[in-house]
Amino acid sequence: MTMFQSPPPFHFLLEHRLLSFVTSFILLFLLKYVVQTRYQKNLRNIPGPWIASVSNIYRLARVVMGHAHSHDIKLHRKYGDTVRIGPNAVSIGSATATKAVYGIGAGLRKSDLYPVQYNYSKGKLIPGIFTTTDEQLNKDMKRPVSNLYSLSNVLHHEGLVDQTIELFISELKRKFADTDSACNIDDWLHFFAFDVMSEVTFARRIGFIERGTDVDGTIAGIWKRFRYFGIVGQMPWLDKLWDKSPLINALLPAKSSAIVTFTFMQIKKRIEDFKNTTEGPIEKNNGQPIDFFSQFLKAKVNHPEIPDWYLTSWTTSNMLAGSDSTAIYLRSIIYYLLKNPESYRKILDELSDYENKGKISKVITWAEAKSLNYLDACIKEAGRLHPVVGQQFERVAPIGGITVNGHFIPEGTVVGINPWVSHRDKTVFGEDAEAWNPDRWLVEKSEQHRMESSMLVWGGGHRTCLGKHIALLEIYKLIPQLLRNFEVFPLPLTTPAHLNCTDTDNAILKIELKTGYKAKSIEPYNEASISSISLNFLYYTIAAVAAKRSQKIPMASLTVPGKFKTTTLTTSRRYGYVHTEPKDGSVTILFLHGFPSSSYDWRHQIQYFSSKGFGILAVDLLGYGDTDKPLSVSEYKTKKIASEIIEILDLENITKVHGVAHDFGSLLLSRTANYYPDRLYTTTFLAVPYSLPGQKFDLAKVNALTKQVAGFERFGNRIKNYDYDDEITTELDPTLSLPTLVIQGSEDKIAVPQLLDFVRSYIPHLRSRPVPTGHWVHLEAKDTVNQYLEEFFSECQISL
Repeated sequence: MTMFQSPPPFHFLLEHRLLSFVTSFILLFLLKYVVQTRYQKNLRNIPGPWIASVSNIYRLARVVMGHAHSHDIKLHRKYGDTVRIGPNAVSIGSATATKAVYGIGAGLRKSDLYPVQYNYSKGKLIPGIFTTTDEQLNKDMKRPVSNLYSLSNVLHHEGLVDQTIELFISELKRKFADTDSACNIDDWLHFFAFDVMSEVTFARRIGFIERGTDVDGTIAGIWKRFRYFGIVGQMPWLDKLWDKSPLINALLPAKSSAIVTFTFMQIKKRIEDFKNTTEGPIEKNNGQPIDFFSQFLKAKVNHPEIPDWYLTSWTTSNMLAGSDSTAIYLRSIIYYLLKNPESYRKILDELSDYENKGKISKVITWAEAKSLNYLDACIKEAGRLHPVVGQQFERVAPIGGITVNGHFIPEGTVVGINPWVSHRDKTVFGEDAEAWNPDRWLVEKSEQHRMESSMLVWGGGHRTCLGKHIALLEIYKLIPQLLRNFEVFPLPLTTPAHLNCTDTDNAILKIELKTGYKAKSIEPYNEASISSISLNFLYYTIAAVAAKRSQKIPMASLTVPGKFKTTTLTTSRRYGYVHTEPKDGSVTILFLHGFPSSSYDWRHQIQYFSSKGFGILAVDLLGYGDTDKPLSVSEYKTKKIASEIIEILDLENITKVHGVAHDFGSLLLSRTANYYPDRLYTTTFLAVPYSLPGQKFDLAKVNALTKQVAGFERFGNRIKNYDYDDEITTELDPTLSLPTLVIQGSEDKIAVPQLLDFVRSYIPHLRSRPVPTGHWVHLEAKDTVNQYLEEFFSECQISL
């Protein structure tokens, strides 16, 4: 072996130099492209991320991640009102620019993002009124049917919407309220919206509500399609390589998009309906308002020059966008009401007031709903904070370019406004524009109009969503009807610790439904944000929220923010409770809830009496809310629990309180009064009166009674364990000498009013007040109960 290697052959050097030359040429070409693209004339002075100025991959990536809406908000906070988000794309963040970009006289056509949304019908692409970039075609397609979408014509279908609402409420009650089951409300709101659109379009429901499921995977298919639009629309040429590739489609059989196939199926069924009626599809529809498909056929008769594919396009658009956008809007309203209990309460108060005055029908009408000012304000505010579309409504700068926000945008540049950004413009919506505040809409009509004209809930200008009146009819009617029939709570999240918009199998906005005003103890997470992509579902995202107990908030804390506490007592039990200090020498009220609730049951009383200066101590009792939940039956003894309540009083330096209790809490208050009478000024029992100590307990009789009345076969076992084994062996004085008020519901089927007669002789200072309610008197007649309590406290003339 020699010390030196032989020199490489000449051809290797030649190849090596050729490779270097080609590599250098490619690098120089890329460098030239980057420099020219980054610093092209008229866009180089518009700020934005460096990578966005040289590649649309940046735009695509933010949508793929599912956070385009929140990302754009941060982007505009950093760079200002005008941001470069692509080599030839600019995002406008100012709400005042809405008219300049989307105004009727602005002259900006839609970008190439929209043809990505064209559907196939038997191998041929069909544009839609919303998706076409051809302004003349838009006018031609809109002219024969635009009057059908006017508010006056849409209101002819109100009866059909009523029928679907009644079915919806009935199914929620049957499947969830009556069975005490959790309801995945985001799915059900979509079922509702889809069945309404099929009812008004084809005069028949598809059956989403009756079946309680996504029929034939239709909604999942639509969602998949919209996700494709949102992502591929950022780089439209990708669509021409894949879905709309002439080469690929030439090699495959003529296809139709899934939504078009679905629409054809419904059209076929509708035509069968026509054959089975003597009235005909165009003149009548069995006495009901003429459905949209029949009216589309009538437009075809009146305008024979209309091509057949117009009917397919019109009908498909109704079903595709009409249901999805409405469902998103409905979810956002529910979300913000759950997140802001004060607004929820105000809507309920407004509904109650109108109902008491006889101003609301069995199913609320459009006119009645529009007269509810606070409801109207909440609906508008939800649309402002959570617009349906989470990315730019793209347009193309016209010949000669335009100037927006002081920046000249040259001809051919893609420009658009993301409503998630512009709807938070403080110059239009006020300094609290990023916060939930329905009161901003309770102003003069002119001021409302000024804000509304700057919003893009339904798009802008002459390309505004044609079906918005249908959506609004559904929204304004369903939300109050839902709140009138059920009390809504968010359930604890049980999904993985991170969700984004791509997790379509994990719709986790859920509610607990209860008929009337019966409440249930539910714990939401401390922080939740809403994700959105183009026409996306509503989700809670919990990326920033670890699944830790300390990051949950019991519902009561939402009533008095910052006043919820937890403590571990000497018994090693952890208790959660709401506490506020009394003002001006007032007294503290101790609230003890019943089964199966939490301190949130007392939200109306907490709000009212804290505003009156009373101190508040509302405890989550053992086994409920944010308090420990021991598994051993023997842990639940009222004597021990009463001592723990007293320990909480000592921790908060509270000497004496007014005691107010409901249901099982009444049993606990009874023992607290027996063992610690010096810690109470008065006692008030709601529904269930004072309970005598040391009484013989007939377990079989109680179980038989509760089974007959409430369906619980062994409920007496729970009652027995709480008290009687413990108390029979004691020498307690059964007389309750404290001033005592008992408030009972005359329609209570659980704790019948006659129960008071058994203990009346043991309460020398008794006042009793009946109310025309069921068992949850403090929820069903909150104002009356608050009045009785306040009068009682005043009459007792407490001397401090």
